[in-house]
Amino acid sequence: MAENQRDVLQLTAGTRGKLAGEWRFDLFAQFGQNDRIERQTNNVSLSQLQNLAFAPDGGASICSGGFNPYVAGSLSSDCARYVAVDAANAITLRQSLAEASVTGPLWSLPAGELSAAFGLLYKRDEFEYDADEALSRMLPGLPGVIGPRPDIAGFPAAPDRAGDASNTDAYLELRAPVLRDRPGVQLLELGVGYRYSDYSQVGGVNSYKADLLYRPVSPLRLRGSYQHAVRAPSIEELYYPPVSNQFIVPMPEPCDANSPART
Repeated sequence: MAENQRDVLQLTAGTRGKLAGEWRFDLFAQFGQNDRIERQTNNVSLSQLQNLAFAPDGGASICSGGFNPYVAGSLSSDCARYVAVDAANAITLRQSLAEASVTGPLWSLPAGELSAAFGLLYKRDEFEYDADEALSRMLPGLPGVIGPRPDIAGFPAAPDRAGDASNTDAYLELRAPVLRDRPGVQLLELGVGYRYSDYSQVGGVNSYKADLLYRPVSPLRLRGSYQHAVRAPSIEELYYPPVSNQFIVPMPEPCDANSPART
């Protein structure tokens, strides 16, 4: 049985105000932490089960009652406790973020003001994965019989892992009214935007967009846009350990009735 417990902390502080004329600024900083515990109970340890199954006395010297794999229900409660394993993985994610932006009109156009927004952003993500020793244990393979597999049946094995990633962004957006209060055109507005992002993992990338807003009458608004965006992998996608709960069966398959491994 698996159970997840999450504890989330988030702190945000910021300020906003006026600059010269109609220009305004907005500043904020944020810190967040997500602590997650993945608990798994009543797992079966394959190594402990093998100790019982391969014991000359049927496991009687290991736990009272022993274990006969050929008799249903022969696993005693004492032996069930012997093969059972409870474990937990601890995962911590932290994010620190700060952003500053200014907005305001650049100059007047016949249909209204050309407005602009400029900004800078910094973000840092951190990841820590503390695997339970029992869940990270791998059993060695037997050449020609079976490959390496996790000791805990049904759950993946994974090592401890940690890492971080950060990015700094600079962006600009402009909105320009093209037409206003004309027959059949209450508003026609053009918007363009550009963002440069410098990622600690891959370096600099560019994102941009252009959109056209058309409002013939107040209840109706039509918009078309073109965008080029770059999606960076999340911190978990970068550092969550690759896991597998499937053991590797050598080829040819020894359990196949037609396999040459059986001759």
